[in-house]
Amino acid sequence: MEDEFIEWIRSESAAASTLPYWASRYREFMKFCRTEGIDVKELNVETSRKYMIFTLERPNYQTGGEVSSATRAKHYDFLTAFSRFLNEKGILNNCHLTEGIKRPRPRYKVINSLSQEQLHAVLQTVKNIRISKSSRERIALLIFLISSTGLRVGEALPVKPIDFDFNRRIVTVNGKGNREREVPFGFELSYLIQKYIEENQIKENSYLWVTRTGKPMAQSSFRDSLRDIKKCLGNSFGINHIRLSPHTLRHTFAKMWVVKGGNSIALSRILGHSTVEMTDRYVRLWGIDINSAYDNCNPCEGLSMPNYD
Repeated sequence: MEDEFIEWIRSESAAASTLPYWASRYREFMKFCRTEGIDVKELNVETSRKYMIFTLERPNYQTGGEVSSATRAKHYDFLTAFSRFLNEKGILNNCHLTEGIKRPRPRYKVINSLSQEQLHAVLQTVKNIRISKSSRERIALLIFLISSTGLRVGEALPVKPIDFDFNRRIVTVNGKGNREREVPFGFELSYLIQKYIEENQIKENSYLWVTRTGKPMAQSSFRDSLRDIKKCLGNSFGINHIRLSPHTLRHTFAKMWVVKGGNSIALSRILGHSTVEMTDRYVRLWGIDINSAYDNCNPCEGLSMPNYD
C-alpha cells in the first residue's frame, strides 16, 4: 500500500523532494499499527488518538529528547492525508481519522538570524574550512545568494543559469507547493553569479552547484559546510549561540529587510509565503529595536539598590 499512497500524494501536487518524508511517516505509522495489532481496515479516531499519544511519549530518534510539537503536528497532517487516501480507496467508509482531535500547535521559538558583522565573519571563514578551493568558492557564493535573496535551500540548490534574468535582476525558482515565483537580487550578486558561470563554463541548463562528480550538491553537504564554519569561528562574534543553518541565512535576509524598513507585502512575495502569518512574525520580532525601546522606558533607570550590610 505504501507505493499506492505515495502515488496518491504525488497526485496531490506534493513536491518530489517531500516524498521520502511522506514515506517515512507512513512506515512509522504502519509499524505502530503492527505493534498494536491493528489492521488497516480497523483504523478509527481512537487509533489516531493512541498514535498521537505515542508520538508524545516516544523519544526523538535523533536527539533522544522530547518530540517537538511541530513534529507531532506533521504526524497529525499525515493522519489527515492518509485518512483521505483510505476513504477514496474505499478501505474506510466515511471515517475521518483526525475528526475531533486538535492539531498540536507548534511552539514558536526564537528565530535565529545573523547580524551584518556575523554574516561577514561567516563569509570570511569559508576560506578556512578544509575543502577544495573550488568548493569553498561554491559555498561562499551559495551563502551570499541565500542571504541576499531569502531563498530556501531547496529553492537555491536546483537553480541553473537559465533561471537568471540579469537584465531585470530576477531569478525564477520553484517554491513550496510547486509554485514558481520571481525573486529579485542585487547588482553585486549579479556580477558574482555571472563571473562564476563564465569562469566555470556552466551551460545554461546545468546546475550551478554541483559536486566534483557533476551531481547536484546535496542539502546535507551544504549544512555540513555551515557546521564546519561555525566550528572554525568558535566563540567569535557570538556565533556559538546561534544555529547556523541555511534557514538562518533566509531569516537573516528577512531581518535585514524589516530593520531597514522594507515593505512587508513585498517581503512576503519575495519569500514565497502562502500566508502573511510568518511575515507578520518577522515584522513583530524585528520591526522595533526592543533594546532601544527598553532603554527609553526602563522604570528602574537611575535607581540603585540600597546597601544591606
